[in-house]
Amino acid sequence: MTCGSRCLELDTQRHDTESRSNDTAIRDMLPGFRTRKNMKVQRSGRVMAAFLGIMISAAASHAAAADVSWLAMRGETIPTSAFSAAAKDHDPVRICRVSHRREAQIGMIRDFYCQIGGDGMSRPYSIYDVLIAAPGTSWVSVKDGVLPDNAVALNEEMGPDIFACRLTYEGTVLVGMVRDGRCSASFLFSELRSDDFEVLAAE
Repeated sequence: MTCGSRCLELDTQRHDTESRSNDTAIRDMLPGFRTRKNMKVQRSGRVMAAFLGIMISAAASHAAAADVSWLAMRGETIPTSAFSAAAKDHDPVRICRVSHRREAQIGMIRDFYCQIGGDGMSRPYSIYDVLIAAPGTSWVSVKDGVLPDNAVALNEEMGPDIFACRLTYEGTVLVGMVRDGRCSASFLFSELRSDDFEVLAAE
């Protein structure tokens, strides 16, 4: 799958060096993931609210059993066994996660930084988590911006749900997060958005 001419909003504006001050410590990050299907709930009335609490507890238990794991990093060498978004015969592409304004964001490792695409630029973070293992997952194509029910949410109750996405641009595999039905990824010093992408999903 290639991004091709469908890539949108490629901003060539270089990022402001002050963006490095946006580094935020990673807090309360626990292993595991939840799927969109597990998190579908209805909020109507007090009786349903009580039932909702039970459903959330059940979803959290299922998430813990998934055994997706992260490793906190701060400039260290990434383990060679860490999860890669690229094919086995290509150079590894590591998925990273940061805490930005109390919300989780997903990006990719480049030059020992977690690069996050957003607001037309790429922001580097020196404090982040790297995805070590994600057993039982695979990349699934997204059609018309609608994510599959088994898409994996990686925020772990830290802010709104976030989903890792993957696209190929000019032969390069990029990883980012889904924003408004598109894949938003860091590319050089800019943000690249595409509606032709894949999302990490549970098998």
